[in-house]
Amino acid sequence: MEQAVKQAKQADGAKDVSIGTASVAQQCIQVGLLDVFDLHIAPVLLGKGVRLFDHIGQDTVTLKSTEVLEGTGVVHVKYDIVR
Repeated sequence: MEQAVKQAKQADGAKDVSIGTASVAQQCIQVGLLDVFDLHIAPVLLGKGVRLFDHIGQDTVTLKSTEVLEGTGVVHVKYDIVR
């Protein structure tokens, strides 16, 4: 995971790197690669999937809310990961 994020930053000129699945986010949290959660929450129940905050290790993850925007049928929230 660390190598993949490093390659993505090099390819993008060291800008922000986005990830798009709960399992990848969990792996990044476990090795300290995430700085911010930018979540887009829509009221759709899929019935299956990986829960975002499962399997992230034994350490407590502290989040600080930095932005909340309500849209039509969606809520956008941003959290900094406090280390």
